[in-house]
Formats: sequence, structure tokens, C-alpha cells
Amino acid sequence: MIWQLPGPAFAHAEFAASFPAAGAQLDLAPTEVLILFSDALAEGGHTIIVTDASGQRVDSGDARRDPRDAAGRSLIVSLQANLAPSTYTVTWRNTGSDGHLLDGSFQFSLRRETRFAWWLWVPPLVLLVLILLVGMRSRNEKGACGCG
Repeated sequence: MIWQLPGPAFAHAEFAASFPAAGAQLDLAPTEVLILFSDALAEGGHTIIVTDASGQRVDSGDARRDPRDAAGRSLIVSLQANLAPSTYTVTWRNTGSDGHLLDGSFQFSLRRETRFAWWLWVPPLVLLVLILLVGMRSRNEKGACGCG
């Protein structure tokens, strides 16, 4: 009788999630793209390229394993500052710890801010109303005592 033990099982480091998420429509420009994979990545051999709708590259060319991820399952790349509203394409390629190469792409959009920025106007408006109320109250108090 011959016994054969199974060899080690390797999982490919497949796309699991990203930030920004695939298909996301953002109001604020991200400063980086982070991609999470299903398994650990090998050292080196990784790329993330981010381009705008005209094909211009907008990443900083510093794709690397994310040092914040102790499991070694994520890649990160910095983006240029002040991205314009556009549809961006993220193209990635990785080498899993099993040596297999995988690649893929996804898109996200950056749109113009169209919503009213209430948080910029409410605090000064509340302060103005309080100042007016305090001023009216102090006038009424002076008038009631006959001091003024």
C-alpha cells in the first residue's frame, strides 16, 4: 500500500476590497489607494497605477505593501494632491506568497461638491444669533431700570 500525503495548499492573493471602493463616487479626494487581498503578498513585484479619464497618471509611483498591515495582505499607493473631478482607473498587479501573479482593475469617481456645506455656516450663524439675543436682552434690562 502506498500512502501519499497532500502537498501544501496555497491560496492566491485575490482582490478582496479596496479604498476607495470599486465604483465609489466620492466628494473628497482620497490621498491614497489601498487594496486588500485574500492572502499574504510576496515581497516586491507589486504595482498600482492610478490614471484619470484622460489617461494621465495621478499616483506617486510608490506602490508598496502597507506597513500598517501586519498580515501583509494589502498594497498602498499615494496619490497626487488636489485631484480634479474625474473617473479614475486603478490597475493593480501583485505576486502572492505562492508566487502566482494576479492583476485587475477598478474605477472610482471624484465629483464636484454640490451639497450645501452647512457645517461652514451654522456655527457662525448661531454665534451671531447669540450675540444679537444678548444685545437685545441687555438693552431691555437697561430700559426696564430707567438707567439708560
